[in-house]
This record gives sequence, C-alpha cells and structure tokens, in this order.
Amino acid sequence: MLPGFALSGLFATVACSAPTVPVPPHEPVLTRGPSELVAGIYVQGGAYIVGCPQQPRGPFAGTLSATSTRTGRVVAHQTLRQAGRLFVLKLAPGSYTLRATNSSGLLAAPSRVRIPAHRTVRQDVFIDVP
Repeated sequence: MLPGFALSGLFATVACSAPTVPVPPHEPVLTRGPSELVAGIYVQGGAYIVGCPQQPRGPFAGTLSATSTRTGRVVAHQTLRQAGRLFVLKLAPGSYTLRATNSSGLLAAPSRVRIPAHRTVRQDVFIDVP
C-alpha cells in the first residue's frame, strides 16, 4: 500500500485530457454560411480521475452519415481517418438523422439535426461509455 502523500503526488502528475477541438457550450450552433453540417465524434463518460473534470474527449476519427428524415435515404457519408478533425457535410436545407461510428467501432446514438437555408450548423455526436 502506498502512503497518502505518494498517492496525492501520483494523482498530481496525471494530466487532464481536454478535447483537441472544443465542444461549443450549447448546440446546435448556427452561423451564416452555406447549408452544411460541421460535426465531431466525441466520447464522454468512462473512468473518473480525481481532480479532472469530466468532459468529452475527441474529436475522433470515424464515419458520419446523414439520412433524410423525409425520404429515409442516406444523403451524405464521410469517413475521417485522422483524429482531431471535424466532419463537413454539404446538405440541402431539411431534417436529418445522424449516425456515427468512431474508428474503434463504437456507435453513437442516432441524433437529429435541422439544417436551415444559408446556415452552417455545428452539431456534434457523442458516444457514451460507462
């Protein structure tokens, strides 16, 4: 068993990980621009480290697809092979269901997003781990 001061020193050396691309505090975020979706795949939850706030990690490499809620067809699909980048999907104005898988095969719960005309929407997807 380690003495108390040794444990506190051990925890002091553990660096808290932060997202490489920060998640906006409130989503979706709409800005003027082309009708498109900007999104990242983030993982949240998992092991708790004393002294480190729980925050999403990412963005991770993986695959993101957008399915039209009107037609049920996949209208956009993109794969990123490098972590630390965001997806950019050109989409016509409308409503979509987003499905994402990170490069390790973890699935995000499907989420919905609405793309207005002449707006760029930032809406991330999250994979919850226990």
